[in-house]
Amino acid sequence: MKNVQDSFSQKASVGREERSSTPEKIATAVEAVFEYEVIKIAIDMHDKLWVMSRQLDNATPQPPQNFSPEKGLEFIARQIKLARRVVCCYEAGCFGYGSQRRIAAMGAECLVIAPQDWDERKKKVRTDKTDTMAMVQRLDRYVAGNRKALAVVRVPSLEEEVRRSRVRERRQMQSDRNRWANIGKSLLMQYGLPASWSWWKFDRWENVRKNVKEAMGEHAEVLLDMLGDYREMLTAASEKLHALTVEQQKKQKERRARAGAVRLRGIGELSMAVIESEIIDWRRFSNRRQVASYTGLCPGVSGTGGQFTNLSVNKCGNRRLRSMLVELAWLLPRYQPGYLPLQRWKAVLSAGYRSGKKKAIVALARCLAVDLWRIHTGRATPEKLGLKLAA
Repeated sequence: MKNVQDSFSQKASVGREERSSTPEKIATAVEAVFEYEVIKIAIDMHDKLWVMSRQLDNATPQPPQNFSPEKGLEFIARQIKLARRVVCCYEAGCFGYGSQRRIAAMGAECLVIAPQDWDERKKKVRTDKTDTMAMVQRLDRYVAGNRKALAVVRVPSLEEEVRRSRVRERRQMQSDRNRWANIGKSLLMQYGLPASWSWWKFDRWENVRKNVKEAMGEHAEVLLDMLGDYREMLTAASEKLHALTVEQQKKQKERRARAGAVRLRGIGELSMAVIESEIIDWRRFSNRRQVASYTGLCPGVSGTGGQFTNLSVNKCGNRRLRSMLVELAWLLPRYQPGYLPLQRWKAVLSAGYRSGKKKAIVALARCLAVDLWRIHTGRATPEKLGLKLAA
């Protein structure tokens, strides 16, 4: 009891000193309240469950605990009052960056990291708790200064994220339209009827109806009802896709005009909109290696004892950006024959070997990403790289 009374009397004396002290003394007294220097928290996020593991300074990580998302935020808020610095992390995924923004607004640091297999020793024992314990140990090494311990994802601003989602919506709409068209095509082929991908379009629909009625007889109406449902969704998706295409072309032109950027031959407004929305900010990269690494087009390597074997590309970067760069690389021989990296691979592309062509295209796509970075950051001009401008 005496110790408790002493602690309360000490707190009361501190309060009297704070009321009669200068702002500098008050700040010093407030700093003395913190019990820990750094609290590290790893979070394994689910829809209705957060599994969280905490490490106090350099102590052993504590066993993971289960929280609801609301209780998890309350737990983090309590840690902010206990430590001078609170660092949290969770894996990027379907939950996006909303949780990061909420945690950062509370006053804690929050890192979004690239997903990975936390079972490094391949014990085949993987649960939310084992993942969280491994994550918090990696976070401890990262905070201590080992920047390679975690692959930290750049968090875009809300405006940048909304723009990227809008561009991705068009690609998703295009994919959905193709999926429904192929479903209808496969249904027609199942009954031995001639069909093409564009069976649902207005100029071909009547011919499809005629063929179905002639081949199916009294069962034709059932098949036509199914095709009609698919065609209805296809028509709606096609109309929305056209509207999104016009909107994004217009916005990309306006954005390019404001920035004073040039347009290269063979790279349309829609392609450039995808690239810029995925890159977000060209100046985030310090060198060409970082650009190439982000595309995931860098070749893997396996070596030991001084002997090395080149592997296929690692695909560790942005897959949407990677696919768009590869598409544009196939167009370079037609629209940019003077492109300098293309001259090095011209013999391979004209040789006719399929495997060699694929390797050359991957190399060209990687070079194109680096050269676009050089152009947008003022390190080079299109003329110097052998690139022609669009008319």
